[in-house]
Amino acid sequence: MKISVRKEEGETVVEFAGAFGEDLDAALEKLQRKLKVDPIAFDMSGITSVNSFGIRSWTNFLAHELDGRAYKFRRCGPAITEYFQLLPGKMHAERIESLDFAYRCNQCRHEFEGTFPMAEVTKASDLEQASCVACGGIATAILDPEDHLAFLENRF
Repeated sequence: MKISVRKEEGETVVEFAGAFGEDLDAALEKLQRKLKVDPIAFDMSGITSVNSFGIRSWTNFLAHELDGRAYKFRRCGPAITEYFQLLPGKMHAERIESLDFAYRCNQCRHEFEGTFPMAEVTKASDLEQASCVACGGIATAILDPEDHLAFLENRF
């Protein structure tokens, strides 16, 4: 797991690259030493997979290390939204600023991801189709938004 930290418009932006797995505890311990009092924006787009060790480490980090801190999630892709589905009470839904969703073009078969601010998504079906970035044709979501984003039901 690689973690990078930068300042951006009064926030600390934390970007992850890799799997939320066995080595996440050590990476989060190093991260904690870098975090100051600024609000935190976690860019989740680089997370490739999440296993039970990663779930435990991440949940403990949020509950114990960030208790009372302002934080939000950006560019939440399928690996992390699957994890959010497992949490009780939809506990992170209100902290999601944007979603990354994967598409395949019906014409040229090009696959790509689109980033969607939550303020512009009024229902899961808004993510069913997008314009292909390669040919401009209609692209269909690879995952079913209704099923994959059920944890966001209170946001729509």
